[in-house]
Amino acid sequence: MKIFIAIDSFKGCLASDSLNHIVAEQLRLLDPQIEISTCTMADGGEGSLSVPGSMPDCVTERMKTLDPLAREIESRFIYNTETREAWLETATTDGLPQLTPEERNPLRTTSYGLGQQLLRAIELGSRKINIFLGGSASVDGGTGMLQAAGAVFRDHKGEVIREIMNGGVLENIGSVDCLELQKKIASVEITGLCDVTSPLLGINGAATVFGPQKGADSSMVQKLEKGMTGYSRAVDSVTGYRRENDPGAGAAGGLGYAILWALNGRLKSGVEEILRIQELERKLDRCDLVITGEGSIDSQTLMGKGPGYIAACARRKNIPVIGICGQTETDIDLLQGNPFTAVFATLNKVYEKSLVTDAALTEQRIKFVTRQIYRIMKLNTASK
Repeated sequence: MKIFIAIDSFKGCLASDSLNHIVAEQLRLLDPQIEISTCTMADGGEGSLSVPGSMPDCVTERMKTLDPLAREIESRFIYNTETREAWLETATTDGLPQLTPEERNPLRTTSYGLGQQLLRAIELGSRKINIFLGGSASVDGGTGMLQAAGAVFRDHKGEVIREIMNGGVLENIGSVDCLELQKKIASVEITGLCDVTSPLLGINGAATVFGPQKGADSSMVQKLEKGMTGYSRAVDSVTGYRRENDPGAGAAGGLGYAILWALNGRLKSGVEEILRIQELERKLDRCDLVITGEGSIDSQTLMGKGPGYIAACARRKNIPVIGICGQTETDIDLLQGNPFTAVFATLNKVYEKSLVTDAALTEQRIKFVTRQIYRIMKLNTASK
């Protein structure tokens, strides 16, 4: 039997690779004849570079950049020397992991370091640049990134803004000039990888929805929204078209917007890109059973998240899908379009909150669940 395993991380507990290994190891102990293939799951945030980084011809480019508070750090991105394709991860430069909880302040944080990486990737001769947008610490509309890559921002008096762009500087923008930057990227295909469809502005926008997650209080959110609105108007007057309402424009504090309007780029699912790199379709075509999952399998799983996407792809090929999770909705079977054949939870009761991040216990229960799945497989095989 051929089994494909792709389990997303149980946040704060076990990583995707660890979960895949635990299940694969148990199955091999039970039956050494089982053929197993795996995929590492990532959500476009911290750690996503590990996937392209494991591909042939890929090297790690290390460089000095600025962190969200404009302090110098060493960061990295992945470059394929054969295809001249680069992968950048926002979380390595403009990432919440770079900050302590007390340092989180989107009026001060910037995406400038990501722009430094972007410029370096262009200088290397990249034909295609992919940017993972998850885990960002800023709400600067991508202005820091653009400034570092060569864009010029001017204030309402026409003077060049020389301080590093951040969320607090947005309201000072009177005009923006990206002509030199756009010459640099004329032959480069740029893609933002995210699974967020929020617009730039409004109640579902970058400041209102994601500002509080990055340290903004209500007054900061208002200031950020005002600044983002003025910024978008300055852009509209230059481009003649509006991109602030495009799905994903609000991703990563507005980085999605900058990719759309200034870099002539596009936005696509980060999950789909992670799985494309690992040849999901080919691996599905060669398997008899899929095992996937995440910390909680619920209605959100079916709305574009990795395990739901894998399950849907498998079911279209008439391949049975087993879900493994920490907990699940009791009515998962009633959800429209549920692609899972069966779902197994490691926690007996949803209210066992103290056990959610217990890695040792989770590993023990994952092994137990895997053994139950194997016994069902054997019963199914025996009945044929």
